[in-house]
Amino acid sequence: MWQQLVIFLNSVLLVSVCINANAKPINIMPLPAELKIAPDSTHFHISPALSFATSGIPDNNALQFKQTMQELLAARIQTNLTLNSINDDVKSSDKPDVLVKLTQQPLNRPPQLGDDESYELDISSTQLTLIASNELGIKHGLNTLSQLLLTTPQGIGKADIPAIVIKDKPRYPWRGLLIDSVRHFMPIETIKRQLDGMASAKLNVFHWHLTDDQGWRIESKIYPALHQKASDGKFYTQAEITSIVEYASHKGIRVVPELDLPGHASAIAVAYPELMSAEGPYEMERQWGVFEPILDPTNPEVYQFIDKLVGELTTLFPDHYLHIGGDEVPPTQWLNNESITEYMQKNALLNAEDLQAHFNQKVNKILAQHKRFMMGWDEIFHPKLPSDILVQSWRGLDSLSQITAAGYQGLLSTGFYIDQAQYTDYHYRNDPQSEPAPLVALLPADVQGEVWQFTMPRYKGSPIHGELLIVHDSQPYAYLSLNGKLSKKVNKLILSENKIEYRIDTWMGPTTAEFTISNDTVLAGHIFVGNTLYPITGQRSALAQASQLTKAKLKQAPVELIADHNKVLGGEATIWSELITHENIDIRVWPRLYAIAERLWSPKELTDSQNMYQRLASISSYSQRYIGLEHKQQQQQGLQNLVAQNSDISPLQLLAETVEPAHYYTRHHLKFQANEYHQQAPLNRFVDYLDVESLPLIFLHQGLAKAKDKESLEFANALNLIETALLKWQKNQPRLKQLIDQSPKLHSIKQVAELNDKTLNLGIELVKLCRNNSLTELSALDDELISILSYKGEVVLASAHLLRELIRRCR
Repeated sequence: MWQQLVIFLNSVLLVSVCINANAKPINIMPLPAELKIAPDSTHFHISPALSFATSGIPDNNALQFKQTMQELLAARIQTNLTLNSINDDVKSSDKPDVLVKLTQQPLNRPPQLGDDESYELDISSTQLTLIASNELGIKHGLNTLSQLLLTTPQGIGKADIPAIVIKDKPRYPWRGLLIDSVRHFMPIETIKRQLDGMASAKLNVFHWHLTDDQGWRIESKIYPALHQKASDGKFYTQAEITSIVEYASHKGIRVVPELDLPGHASAIAVAYPELMSAEGPYEMERQWGVFEPILDPTNPEVYQFIDKLVGELTTLFPDHYLHIGGDEVPPTQWLNNESITEYMQKNALLNAEDLQAHFNQKVNKILAQHKRFMMGWDEIFHPKLPSDILVQSWRGLDSLSQITAAGYQGLLSTGFYIDQAQYTDYHYRNDPQSEPAPLVALLPADVQGEVWQFTMPRYKGSPIHGELLIVHDSQPYAYLSLNGKLSKKVNKLILSENKIEYRIDTWMGPTTAEFTISNDTVLAGHIFVGNTLYPITGQRSALAQASQLTKAKLKQAPVELIADHNKVLGGEATIWSELITHENIDIRVWPRLYAIAERLWSPKELTDSQNMYQRLASISSYSQRYIGLEHKQQQQQGLQNLVAQNSDISPLQLLAETVEPAHYYTRHHLKFQANEYHQQAPLNRFVDYLDVESLPLIFLHQGLAKAKDKESLEFANALNLIETALLKWQKNQPRLKQLIDQSPKLHSIKQVAELNDKTLNLGIELVKLCRNNSLTELSALDDELISILSYKGEVVLASAHLLRELIRRCR
């Protein structure tokens, strides 16, 4: 059924990379900067014996590229194939069938920031040519060719591939993935598999988080107590680290280690308590969160410790950058230590932020002596540090704007936190060059505005406070500020007599508000953060001329803080491992990391999320089959472990098409409430093996969105597909309930199965109402769906969102 749905969607989607109506879709991720496809009649024919030549490539690299090319072409035609070298270095008069050419000298060293990664791939009817200035470009070109060969429909024959010209280069030089190996240890084979995926997605930085409160994962021969006392025996030997660095380098990926300083230091405290700002003893930290142990910046031995550690790390990691963390530094131990506060007074350090900057200045000098550049999270940003540091923003685009406006280089990670369950198209819209709130001229005096304040409680931590400024112009619009951050214009605003609805992307994820007004001033309702419902309360706080309100209430970026986009080097996705183990990491990372990779590689103008999802579905299968990623395998094995041996897991797989893990940090917060927010908590339940989003539901949403109105053929087709899916899922329910009853590990999702029953029944009823144009019962149905979505659990009945969208389209 899903294949039928994809065919339907492809028939209504305009694939941006096709240059004529009959061209086949090109399932490449990331899409190239320039791509031209010849008419369908023009193909390159792969015969069992093709001539092969190289130009400007040393023998060892030439043999490697030849072998890779031969394997790719053979995989396309699914039979043995031989590339016959016609000479060692092709001459201009030669015309080989396949040519790989370097235009400059090979690098013959580990990759570095700023290396040329461009390439050209030209496939005509007579020749396949790959050209680049160095081996990095050749490797990128081979990855593109691999996707082109193994995902493009075979058309008139599997031995024919479309003629195409690709000229490609990355938008940003820094395109990374952070993997947290501390909170849950990631075995070497797991790390290498992620590197394989990164290379196929043209990501070029592996940011390795190796030290934190819950462990020290690096073997240190200078300070062996670190890995002996603070790792539970789970650490990487220096030989293993070297093997990872070499493996990554071979794939064109830099490895940047993170050594957390001065906070997130509980593991250091266990091994060397004398370096801390408060007396020990200290024990291994098992909980998740932010903790007090912090290095003493007044102790000379701390800097000796850092100096020797950095010296040791530079022998293992050749990259020019070293990440010092620097985030979430609690000042408690500093401010409670009399000698430290005296030191602050003596050195005119007014607060903990100044003391941290003072500490970082000394650390930066140590790094410079070891020929390393400092990078760290937002908190290291300080005018007393030199402008050659690199600041990685987890606090958002406002912070990134401030960093780059001050002349510092920055990376964006906010919006790319893939340890959170979030929709892929949210990541896809998240651009490092997005602007802060624009400067808005005062409006004419006769335009009215109003301000609504609301509170969104969370399951852990302080509530979110919002301020919504609505301008009642000829076309009303609004600005939103959350927790005092800069105002941002909402994507979509809907106003009626007693309702306010809006949609906007925030640091929490895609956010949809549905508010109801009573007594003209009281606000109630809910906000969906991704798929997850949060109730709100609020009130109107101001009603006046919009010109007055925009001046008083609109939180705009000062002119001097407008971002310098030239200082943005790129971005990094992050996979923090509180709720991640080596048994489900691929489910959380892949395939959606390909979409983030595309945002960092491909042109900014590429924004068609519907086309992105079509290609993502193809790349998901490709990456599993040819790259060796295990997102589907991990899901299947995880579900199998929940039932008796040899039991049929298809009922769970069908349930997984209708539900999703709760988005944002909802699962973290619920686990905190259940006292399961720690290192020993089990992560082997149904929710741990769910995809972060249901692609079947995404495709049904897309089919519905393409319908112009409810009288159109597209709407009728979409309605038929939704009904077919609902009936299939409903038919699965008896088998699912029986499997749950027989499997103790599934008893926790009994209520989910019951709510799924109710949702599917409502959906089938809704389809009938839409067909019969019976509109009076739709509001009552919507209320029931809201009730289902109010279920407070780690699993969300995501099909209810599809049905609510169907209600809107039926009205």
